[in-house]
Amino acid sequence: MPGVQTVTVDYDAKEALVVFDSSKATIEQMTAALKKENYEGSLKSWPES
Repeated sequence: MPGVQTVTVDYDAKEALVVFDSSKATIEQMTAALKKENYEGSLKSWPES
């Protein structure tokens, strides 16, 4: 997906850390892309700028 820079997956915890360029992708776009592939996703935390 355009804007995604890195993805780190913890399979045991069933979590992924996604670093992305917010000028190229939004949380909503990433969540929609996950749902399209039959995965669920949600925002766990968002770092302060």
